[in-house]
Amino acid sequence: YIPARIKKHVIKKTSGCCAYPGCTKQYEILHHTKRFAIDSTHDPMTLQPLCKAHERIAHAGLIEDEELDPGRWEVTVQPNLHDPKYQVDKRVQKYYCALT
Repeated sequence: YIPARIKKHVIKKTSGCCAYPGCTKQYEILHHTKRFAIDSTHDPMTLQPLCKAHERIAHAGLIEDEELDPGRWEVTVQPNLHDPKYQVDKRVQKYYCALT
């Protein structure tokens, strides 16, 4: 549960669009760039509104420097398998696979 005032503030940053550079789709998911499972906070500085496709890319561990401003994000070919975030991402990927 993300408090309404935080959610509203985060969505306003991108006018309700996906924060991924160049994407103009509506956001669908508020993504924790510092994984909530690790950090347990809804810090507006580490929440980004993303469309479903870009949120999946993020949870595949394929966005470098994800904690920087989205304008500085770059897609990588290989996730950092040793990053604690990737351990969370693997669990999220299993969840998404179970939905399909």
